[in-house]
Amino acid sequence: MKSAKIYTLYQDLLDKLKSDSKFFESLRKSGFFVSDLKSRRSIASGVMEVLGHKSKFLTMNHFVELVHPEDREAYINSWSRLEAGFDDVFFAEYRLRDGWGNYHWLQTQGVVLERTSQGEISFFAGVDRNITLRKDTENLILTRYSDLEDRYYLSESLRVAGSVVASTLDREANLQVILEQAQGLIPCDFIRLSSIEGYTLHILGQKGKVEGPETRDVSPVWKVVSDKVPRIIDDLGAIIPPHPGDEKRIFGSWMGVPLVFKGNVVGALEFWNCGTRSFHGDQIWPAMAFADSVAIGISNASRFEQSTEEGLRDGLTGLSSRAKFQKTAENIFQTCLQGEEDLGVIMTDLDHFKRVNDQNGHPMGDTVLQTFAQICRQVLRKSDMIFRFGGEEFIILLPGSQLDAALNIAERIRKLFETSVIEGLCEPVTASFGVASLMSQSVTTLGALVAKADQALYQAKNTGRNRVCKAN
Repeated sequence: MKSAKIYTLYQDLLDKLKSDSKFFESLRKSGFFVSDLKSRRSIASGVMEVLGHKSKFLTMNHFVELVHPEDREAYINSWSRLEAGFDDVFFAEYRLRDGWGNYHWLQTQGVVLERTSQGEISFFAGVDRNITLRKDTENLILTRYSDLEDRYYLSESLRVAGSVVASTLDREANLQVILEQAQGLIPCDFIRLSSIEGYTLHILGQKGKVEGPETRDVSPVWKVVSDKVPRIIDDLGAIIPPHPGDEKRIFGSWMGVPLVFKGNVVGALEFWNCGTRSFHGDQIWPAMAFADSVAIGISNASRFEQSTEEGLRDGLTGLSSRAKFQKTAENIFQTCLQGEEDLGVIMTDLDHFKRVNDQNGHPMGDTVLQTFAQICRQVLRKSDMIFRFGGEEFIILLPGSQLDAALNIAERIRKLFETSVIEGLCEPVTASFGVASLMSQSVTTLGALVAKADQALYQAKNTGRNRVCKAN
């Protein structure tokens, strides 16, 4: 029930209003209002007057129609509690439509001064306040807080994505991680990652819902690479001629970001969307931040790949090592076996190499090994592979070469090495060769084929050395 103290206060106030019109007008302009619901008369506040609701008495139904739809239910609930007698004090913050159709935030605080014998409200008074400025300020703060929160989560996503990319050393795995993380940060229909070497772009990886366009000399990505700055094209349809490789104009917008590592452009990230104006300026900074991580990741992966490759290469001769043979030879064998293609194998060993080291010293022995490696490179095709298998032992794989061809290659190497002149060496050095091929042997494993060539090498050693023998 209403407080007797509040009722007495308002009665005194009404008596004052009757005797002092200037005081009443001052209060009214400050937002004070009085409603006599029994006689359907009211004195509107100055706030309502400014909003164009001065002269007429507004019924509750009419007034509620002016309240914003999103605030209407809460307002009705508060007023219903007042009408039902649960409360005598009213408080509401809501948006009200003015006489010209615009909404303003209001705060209304009021009190029931008198009820009928049936408990209905007969006299109600209170204060209206325009709190639009306060609400706008609150919304601005919330918006900025939301922006900061979004930026925090985006920064955190970039940190996680960047750390994942930078820590992945496997090149192929790294490419997949980059594409997945980039598409998560910058939603798009197609994405492409390219590296640059000189004046050539090499596509490292791409991913998308639709097939992407080709990268040509006139592609806009070259502008990104040359200027080292990102670029957005809002409407690819406005480009004449169309975007290279997209003559059907599947894509509507494009964004390109350079990959810069230690001041040098190492590649580019390109994003496509089918719709126009799909990319905006706010996406540039996270894309650039991610691109920095990508550049580091690619560089790390390249250095790791280079160091791994160096570990698979013999430091003295520059030939592939036995570790490289163990890593790659099985795939080569299976490819030839499944494709019903021949594979020649040559096992070779330098004759009396220990004597060369003992009589001439190890530096001369190193020179002999390097000379043999150089002769092999001169004879072999680009598709052929040679590995240093042990100290003075080598193995050669000849994809697509039949037994006769493999025998001829071995013989050419033997003759060239026998007749080679090595300064400081007292006597010529020779080599023995054992040759086998996949189609000439009944074998189904790489180990069995290598064993056949090794047996032929053993035969060459036992029959006088400096010769080529074929497997039985």
